[in-house]
Amino acid sequence: MKTIDLFSVEGKVAVVTGGSRGIGKMIASHLVENGCKVYIASHPDDIDENRNTAVELGCKDVPVDVTDLDSIKRLVSHISEREEQVDILVNNAGAVYLSNVEDVTEESYDINHNVNQKSIIFMVQQFLPLLEAAGASVINLSSVVGSYNTAVPHNGADYMAAKAGQNRMTTMLAQELCSRKITVNGIAPSATETTMLGANGITYDRDIYINKINPSGRFTVAEDIGAAVIYLSSRAGDYITGQVLVIDGGLTQSSTQTNEWILF
Repeated sequence: MKTIDLFSVEGKVAVVTGGSRGIGKMIASHLVENGCKVYIASHPDDIDENRNTAVELGCKDVPVDVTDLDSIKRLVSHISEREEQVDILVNNAGAVYLSNVEDVTEESYDINHNVNQKSIIFMVQQFLPLLEAAGASVINLSSVVGSYNTAVPHNGADYMAAKAGQNRMTTMLAQELCSRKITVNGIAPSATETTMLGANGITYDRDIYINKINPSGRFTVAEDIGAAVIYLSSRAGDYITGQVLVIDGGLTQSSTQTNEWILF
């Protein structure tokens, strides 16, 4: 087999949560461009944006609240009526609330953990028959802060814990599902310019990040993440499972740190 053919995802069926914007949209776009049939699943409150993105990319849109089991069941029912299997499941939906410990609320804590952890368990659980039928690839979008204490001032403990737990969840699901021919991996990018930056307690300075913090001198871009998803969900990545692939331009290996930036 030619190397180029090892990276083919032509004809595969993919589900991408949080696919209407940001990193999810980047991933969905790459999968569509490489011949996948893609369902983007975003929160019902984003139904118009989800539909517009689906039209723009040429894929299908389905509403889902990834923190609600009944909503996930409806999503799976909708797709199982149309597909015999799901080859690629990208658990991209995420939430970021960064607070000092005295400012953490039950609501912000629950959002961080329910979106970043609970959703993955129940998405995999409910999609399991369709995933097993395909010998599928599950890819969980994490963050460098799940494993590294990089360029982070002293706040956001509950969010960092949620991402660290997500990474451990990825490794354990990989072990459990390996015998079913399902691979489970994570992707942990450094800062990516999306609408999430500058919201929910996240502060940043673009020039400081590019010129002082990241040795590559840039943010993570769509091609970086899209290529990783293609790799992990193609034959080229078929022997890789239980890994969290860090995509950070050398950030986590750099000694250049500053407390002027919050990085997720």
